Amino acid sequence: MKSKGILFKNISKISYLFFIIIVIFSSCKKDENIEPVQISDLSGFWIISETITGNCHGSVETEQKTEIFSIYQQDSKLTITIYPNGDILKGTVEGDKISWEGTIPTVSGKTDIDFTGTATNNGNQAAGTASWEWNSDTYNCSGTTKISGEKVIQETADFSGEWEGTWKSEENSADGTFSANVTQNDTILSGTIDVPFLDISNASLKGFVSGNVVFFGDIEEKIKFVGIMNENTGEGTYSYMSLSDEGSWTGTKQ
Repeated sequence: MKSKGILFKNISKISYLFFIIIVIFSSCKKDENIEPVQISDLSGFWIISETITGNCHGSVETEQKTEIFSIYQQDSKLTITIYPNGDILKGTVEGDKISWEGTIPTVSGKTDIDFTGTATNNGNQAAGTASWEWNSDTYNCSGTTKISGEKVIQETADFSGEWEGTWKSEENSADGTFSANVTQNDTILSGTIDVPFLDISNASLKGFVSGNVVFFGDIEEKIKFVGIMNENTGEGTYSYMSLSDEGSWTGTKQ
């Protein structure tokens, strides 16, 4: 009887060990079937459409705006550059989930931004919502911005030629014209630009093209232009930070 008891105990131990091995093996098999999360590739230039909602003047206001971003991606880390000023935001991407945050200086204050969103279409499109708060020395207000974006993947546009255009300040009532004579070598732009209102005449122009997005300015970098080209027309925004001015522009190739 004693031998049978010992035998029974040994069989029980063997069965228990066998059960543990089966559980471990099953867990390993399950882990093997779990595919790693694929991180979206967001690197490149982006055309960003924004619907900005906030209460900064005593009532809720909504504004539509288009901006140009570039995204540099290193593994899951993102560096977002906003043109034309070159403001920098930092973020991450985990699978198709995107987030970024940072502070953007404005003409009379600063804006804190916190964005979360989702990438789609193999990382070529994205959408989400940002919360923001604008602060100056004496005033602050806040709101949200709905963002949708598309990566620039078009063939390089031909920006070369003579251009005539207009500009309008968002900070004051100033407006005026500009003209440019542009030479394009692959994606690199050179030439001359005139802005009569600012007494800029025959100033050297430099810039570059990415798909249908164009970046240019005078060589002293007083004014920075960024925009989107559609056939022989273009439109976008400009920044003249030394005069605390920014606004919009439109142009037509002659």
